[in-house]
Amino acid sequence: DVVSSSFTSAGQRCSALRVLFLQEDIADRVLDVMKGAMEQLTIGNPSSVKTDVGPVIDATAKANLNAHIDHIKQVGKLINQLELPAGTENGHFVAPTAVEIDSIKVLEKEHFGPILHVIRYKAADLAKVIDEINSIIEKLKWEDGDEIVVEVGGTVVSGINQGENYNEKWATPFGVRK
Repeated sequence: DVVSSSFTSAGQRCSALRVLFLQEDIADRVLDVMKGAMEQLTIGNPSSVKTDVGPVIDATAKANLNAHIDHIKQVGKLINQLELPAGTENGHFVAPTAVEIDSIKVLEKEHFGPILHVIRYKAADLAKVIDEINSIIEKLKWEDGDEIVVEVGGTVVSGINQGENYNEKWATPFGVRK
């Protein structure tokens, strides 16, 4: 689930979805559903079972994530950004944000927070999307060195390093399985 993977745990799991590639033909419908699902998220105290999105790890992370959100909203197109509710002003909360960008190359590093970057592509351009992902793999550094190989539409995407996180060792930031 896109919303759960992107925003729960404040997006600070290594397996959190950072970039969602959507085929143009379905993008508008998927984004409409995603916006509605985002609106259902509960932001607050992580000790409450009702909370979906808690605070990020510290003030530095909050400042860096908010700076990235400010920047990426200028580079891309804001899809949705939730308002932080009362009671979060004294914590390290970052508003869950989804932004459409033109290319994964816009991202200079991985941002561990509740931020989803969405990229539309044409079905005929799948090979270009895979090439673009492969070109940036070395630039984005994951936590674990376990290399995996993924096949997408008959094309091998290699060099994706698996994220080390809790009991979800099978997941990577790109949402593929080992």
